[in-house]
Amino acid sequence: MSEYNAFSLNNIFRAVFCFIALIISLGLFNSSWLSLLIVIIYLMCLYSGKIKRTNYNLFLIIIICTVSITIKSLILLPSINVGANVFIGGEKYKNSVFSNKLPKKIYKRLNEDFISSFPNSVSGPDKKLFDTSVRQMLFKNQETKTVSKIKWKNRYEFSLGAFNDANYNAYGEQQPKRTNLPFFVKYTFPTEYYESNSDFCWKGLAFIGKNKTIEKLHKKRKCIPIKKSINNKEDPFIIWLVETSKTPHLEAELIQPMGFKIKIFFLYIIKILFCFLILTFSFRNLDVKKCGIFMFCFLFSSVVILYYEPTLLHKFVLFEGGNDGLLYVHFAHLISDNLSIGNFIDAFKGGEAAYDLMPFYRYIWILNYLLFEESPWIFFLILSLFPLVIFSILKNFFNKKWILFFLFCWFIIPLFEAFGFFHYYYVKLTVRGFAEPLSYLCFFSSLILIFKLIDSNFISRQSDKIDYFFVGILLSLAMGLRANIVPCCTVLLFYLAYKNLKLRTFSNIIFLGLGFSPILILPIHNYYFTNKFIPLTIAAYKDWNLGAKPSEYLELIMSILYFEINYSLLNKISNHVGDEIKLYELWYHFSIISCIYYAFKKSAPEKVRLLSYAALSMISLILFYHVGGRYSYLTWTLALFVISFFIKDFLVPILISNRKKNVT
Repeated sequence: MSEYNAFSLNNIFRAVFCFIALIISLGLFNSSWLSLLIVIIYLMCLYSGKIKRTNYNLFLIIIICTVSITIKSLILLPSINVGANVFIGGEKYKNSVFSNKLPKKIYKRLNEDFISSFPNSVSGPDKKLFDTSVRQMLFKNQETKTVSKIKWKNRYEFSLGAFNDANYNAYGEQQPKRTNLPFFVKYTFPTEYYESNSDFCWKGLAFIGKNKTIEKLHKKRKCIPIKKSINNKEDPFIIWLVETSKTPHLEAELIQPMGFKIKIFFLYIIKILFCFLILTFSFRNLDVKKCGIFMFCFLFSSVVILYYEPTLLHKFVLFEGGNDGLLYVHFAHLISDNLSIGNFIDAFKGGEAAYDLMPFYRYIWILNYLLFEESPWIFFLILSLFPLVIFSILKNFFNKKWILFFLFCWFIIPLFEAFGFFHYYYVKLTVRGFAEPLSYLCFFSSLILIFKLIDSNFISRQSDKIDYFFVGILLSLAMGLRANIVPCCTVLLFYLAYKNLKLRTFSNIIFLGLGFSPILILPIHNYYFTNKFIPLTIAAYKDWNLGAKPSEYLELIMSILYFEINYSLLNKISNHVGDEIKLYELWYHFSIISCIYYAFKKSAPEKVRLLSYAALSMISLILFYHVGGRYSYLTWTLALFVISFFIKDFLVPILISNRKKNVT
C-alpha cells in the first residue's frame, strides 16, 4: 500500500472539491456562525484525517450539491431591499448627495443633530446615497443589498461595511468618533408582506412611508403590523431607521409568519445536514488526538479573541481610526465596489497607484467578503492555525517535554514575549487588522514543507514538485503580505535553488518559481499605474522608515579608511542600532551569537543552520530600518528557535555532565 501524501495532485483536487461543495451548500456571503464552524471542521479534518480517494464519493458529493441548489431554488423567501449608509453633514457639505436625495424630513433631522453633536467634524460624506454592499460583487442592487430576515440589536450586528470606510478615519479627540457614526437604514418590503401577518419591531427613530413620511420614536422596542401600515396594496412598505448621537441606539427585528419561519429553519437544517454528508464522504481515519489539539487551538483562540474584542460576538469589527486595519478593509471595499460595476482595472489598483500599505492583505479580505460577507472569520482561521504551525516546527528540534514547555509559554505564560512568542500578541495584531500574523503564518508553513524536503535528503520524487510549488506560493504570500521579510524569504529561495542546482533537479526550481510568481503582481501593478519600476512597496524608500541609509554606512567606512572619521555619522548609526537593540537586552545578543555560531558550524543540523541564516538576514535589517514591535516578531522567533536549540544541544549536556561529576 502506497504512503499517504497529503500534497499529491489527487488529494489536493479532492480537498478543493470538498471545500467548493461546502461553499455551495452554505452559500456565498454567509456571515453566520455556522459558516465559521463548518470551515473550522473542514480544516480540522484536513489536519487530522485522510482524504477518501474513491470516485464514488465524488459522485455522491456532486449529487448533494445538485440537490442543495435545487432546494434553494424551490424554497423562495420574499427579498427585502436594504439601503443604508453612514451620514456626514454640516454646512461644508450642504450640497451633498444626502441633501439632494434623502427625504427632506429625514435629512433635516440627521443634519441638525450632526451639526449640534460634531461641530469639528473631520470626515466627509459618501458620494453615493447608499453604501455598496460586498454582496454586489455578484448580486447587483440599486441600493445596498437584499435580505430575507431582519434581526439586529446594535450597529455591530447590523454590520454595515461603510462603518469601516477610511473617509471616517477619526481618532483621538477628532469628530465624529468611529463608535458613534450617524447612520440610516431604509427597508423596502415587497407586496407579499401585505398578505402575511408580519410585524416590524424596532427601537429608536423611524420614518414610515414612501413620499410623506411619518416620524415615530420608540424609546423601547415596539412592534407594528406591516399589513396595517400599507395604505395601498400595490405599494411596498417602506421604513427608514435613523441613529444620531441624540437618538436612541437602533435595533430592529422582523417577526415573520410561521410559514416563513419554517422555510428558514428547514434551509438551515439542510445546510447542516449536507455539509455533514460532504465531510463524511470526503475524509476518513480521523485522528482523535489531532482533532482534540485542533479544536483546543480554535476554542482557546476564540476565547482570547472575544476577550480582547467582545464586539466580535456580533460578527463585526469596527477598526480603529488611524490604523492599518481600517485602511486594509477600506481598500478591500474599494475593490469590491469596482468589481460590482465591472471596473476590473480600478479593482486591481486596490486603492493605491503604488503600493504603500502591504499589498496582498486587501485582496485576502475580498476572499473573506465572498465567503463570509462582513464577518471577519479570517481572524479565527489565522489564529487557530498559527499554534499548529508553531507546534509542527518545534517537533523538528525538540522532544515532547521541550515542546510542551514552549506551548505552555506560547499560550499561557509570556516567558518569551521579547521574542514575539506569545499567542495573545498575535490575537491583538490580527483583530486590529494587521497583516503580520497571516504573513508569518505563511512563512512558517513554508518552513514545514522545506523541513520535509530536508528529511527526504532532497531525493527527487514526482510528488516533491507540488511541495516546491506550495513553498513558492507561501513565500510569495508572506512577502506580499509583509514586504519587510524579503531577506528571510530570499534565504529560503536561494537555499532551495542551490540544493536543486547541485542535484541538477531543474524541474523542482521551475515549480518553485511558478509558485513564487504571484509576487510579480507587485512590480507589474506599480509600473502599470505609475510608469515607475517599484519592486515591492514605496514604504521601503520612505526616510522615516530608515534609521540609517546604506549610503551613510559607505560614507562612514570611507571616512575611517581615510583616517578622517565622520563622528556625526558614527553617532547617528550607533544611536540607531542602540535604539533597536539595547545593551541590557542580553537575550537578543545571546540569540544573535547563537545564530552566528550555527551559521558557521559545519556539523550543525541543516535545519538549524537554515534557521540561523534566515534569522541573521532579518537581524541585518536592524542596521538600516526601524524594525521594533510587530515588525520584529518573525525575526526574534526564528532566533528563539536557534538559541533554544543551542541551550538544548550545548548547554544542557554540559550541565548534565558537570552534575554527574559532582555526584561521583
